[in-house]
Amino acid sequence: MKLKYLSIIFVLLLLQFAALSQTAIKVTPMMGSEKKLDDGQHKFFWKNGSLKTIINIKNGEHDGEHQCFYKNGKTMHTGNFNEGNRTGKWDVYSKEGDLLTQLIYVNDNIEGDYVSYYPSGKTSMIGYYNAGFKEGEFKYYNEIGDLIKTNVYSKGKKIKTIRHK
Repeated sequence: MKLKYLSIIFVLLLLQFAALSQTAIKVTPMMGSEKKLDDGQHKFFWKNGSLKTIINIKNGEHDGEHQCFYKNGKTMHTGNFNEGNRTGKWDVYSKEGDLLTQLIYVNDNIEGDYVSYYPSGKTSMIGYYNAGFKEGEFKYYNEIGDLIKTNVYSKGKKIKTIRHK
């Protein structure tokens, strides 16, 4: 039973940090687990009784809506899986419930526009991913909305940094 909860926590941590990674991470629902989960919806809870995770399993893989929650009940992140691969729009939130990041997955790779926000709701960073790698300009803003830095990437490697102001 402990192994099952440890594997779920490990998957949650991977998902949280994958949003910040410029390389794709393959996540499977049974990572480190001895027993596969049955098909259907599964709910896991924090020790305090609050909902921790809602996952859907089909043919032994994550498939469908996926939601994780902080101990305080606020949403940590939401997204979807298709046959074990993250797909579509994923949103990541702060413990206070503020939207922090929006990103899109295609076949478990971050793809397309990537936007991060300050808790105030103002944009902190805008960039673009191609096949899981940073590509082109990543623009960073201060909390009042001024452009402060632009990093330029090619296939995930930083080519240059431009400082503004």
